[in-house]
Amino acid sequence: MSPLRVLRQIVAPTGKHRPRPAGPVLTAPDPDAIWIPCHTTRCAHMTTRHDEIAEDRFRCRVCRQVKEGGA
Repeated sequence: MSPLRVLRQIVAPTGKHRPRPAGPVLTAPDPDAIWIPCHTTRCAHMTTRHDEIAEDRFRCRVCRQVKEGGA
């Protein structure tokens, strides 16, 4: 077998076009989410998404803990 033929089999073993893998799915940010720090051990004091459940009361979407006070 010629060296060129061996090289072709290494570079493109099937000889067919392979489609590019799909990229990440991009979604719009949630307009209703409020990003504030969550001070529980599960969330590790990181800023997470919260939903406003009442005036000045927010529920974390990760640990479901209710936080009172301003955002």
